[in-house]
Amino acid sequence: MILAVFAVEPLAAEQIVDQRTPVGWKHLAINPPWTFFKTYVMRRGFLDGAEGLAAIGRAGGCTVVQEPGGAAVPFLPEAALREGPVDFVLSLAQLQSLFQTWGMK
Repeated sequence: MILAVFAVEPLAAEQIVDQRTPVGWKHLAINPPWTFFKTYVMRRGFLDGAEGLAAIGRAGGCTVVQEPGGAAVPFLPEAALREGPVDFVLSLAQLQSLFQTWGMK
């Protein structure tokens, strides 16, 4: 799962509404895919999680990665393993158990 949070200052949002700039179908059809491609694919944004995980590990946090062989997209856990440090490499079933255990506390 990927979670992204975008925030706009209330004043900036009000200014956007006040401008009443019309948004055409081209803007809605082209800008979102282009922005995704530019920021996620060209800049290898899909590897950001590996850098974040490495930062957590360097700061002394516990890091857990799914086994690449059992992952739907193996290059993501492989990137995390390359960035390191990784404390545990678990199967999907083991991850589910771990998360259930954490959820009970």
